[in-house]
Amino acid sequence: DIAQLSHKFAHLYGHSFTPVLNFLLSLGEASKDLGLTRPMALILWNSLASVVFRSLSPSIGTMVAREQALEGNFRRSHGRLLSHAEEVAFLKGAETERKLLDRSLDSLV
Repeated sequence: DIAQLSHKFAHLYGHSFTPVLNFLLSLGEASKDLGLTRPMALILWNSLASVVFRSLSPSIGTMVAREQALEGNFRRSHGRLLSHAEEVAFLKGAETERKLLDRSLDSLV
């Protein structure tokens, strides 16, 4: 669809090219007033801090995958209880099921 492709390109322009252009124009104006060494030192410092923080911070993708797995485990346990609620009540297994669900919820939280 041409309209959707046009919309995607307009979104790409507004969210990637415009900030880069603003940064380059600001860098040009700052270098006129301060000289080129100070803005470049700030860029170098920002890049170094970014590398350090990125190496120290945990991987977001791994954390999200782990959270989704734990949430899926809790949903599976809860769905199993809903499916077998009558049998659990008849066989007086409520305490065991509560412990299983509490353990699953505790691992999620």
